[in-house]
Amino acid sequence: MKFLCDQKAISIEGINLRSDYDCVFIGTQVDLDDRSELINRYIVDVYSEQRIFKVSYESQTFQMIINGVEYTLPEAVEYIKSISGNRVLIECTTIDFVELTLILREVYDKVDSIDFLYLTPDAYGKALSPSISRHDFRLSDSFSKSMPVPGFTPMLGSHGSKVNLVAFVGFEGSRLGRVLNDDENSTIKKLMIAFAIPPFQSGWENHSIFQHTQFLENNDCDEAEFISANSPLSTYEFLSKRVEPTIEDSDVLQLAAYGTKPCSIGASIYAVEKLNEQASRIESGNYSMGLQVSLQYDFPNKSTKRSSGIGHYYLYSLTV
Repeated sequence: MKFLCDQKAISIEGINLRSDYDCVFIGTQVDLDDRSELINRYIVDVYSEQRIFKVSYESQTFQMIINGVEYTLPEAVEYIKSISGNRVLIECTTIDFVELTLILREVYDKVDSIDFLYLTPDAYGKALSPSISRHDFRLSDSFSKSMPVPGFTPMLGSHGSKVNLVAFVGFEGSRLGRVLNDDENSTIKKLMIAFAIPPFQSGWENHSIFQHTQFLENNDCDEAEFISANSPLSTYEFLSKRVEPTIEDSDVLQLAAYGTKPCSIGASIYAVEKLNEQASRIESGNYSMGLQVSLQYDFPNKSTKRSSGIGHYYLYSLTV
């Protein structure tokens, strides 16, 4: 695996998108805000219909919907393998973390290159109530119960395995709060909160810190770290070089990707790579578990017009 240079531009024309992608994955919620509407129009205009695949995941039924057709996860796996070709684009503005990870798991070691496209917002939607703090935003209408991502659900052993939780956080402090409340101190051994800087806009990091002050003040958080908001490579190296060496052999590393999408991309790449390493060991007859990575997600019902305008266009490239 090799990260190539990130591209950043103020217009879609400034990004060097390939014309020869074999497969372009995009989310189904393409009318949430200015970003999703623009990128959907662009992809539909530039790429042939045969190469565009609109994807969503149904957490209640464990199904993937691809271009309107429902697939069980095993069926979706085979279908994604059959269409991916050698060059893949994943449009991450519209695709959520779970869809991103499930797609990446199937194409990661089967294609030559993977590009990730992401558009940052110019502004986020503020909470409507005048009594609400200036640090509160209206980004999601509701959340589901936090659930494991299929394929990333290692079992906690009976010999005292515990969870080391790394939470990449954004503007919604309630998301981490639900994870901790659901756990009730039964499995989480250590909590590390990762704040993203520099933010997409100057001062936005204050919103994230304020939303999570209670966890810092109540000693729920064992460590707080600052990582790059815009670099999947930075997140990947943070996990592999800073976090991984601290995990005890019998414990599980759990990731909660509630922060910026570039952080989520880096976390997804890391988790998929660890899963593949484990599969390779087993295939070679080595049944030692190695580091086990768990992914949890709460499937937000995102608010319409949750953001406005477009800040920058990012393209992250990966060769496998």
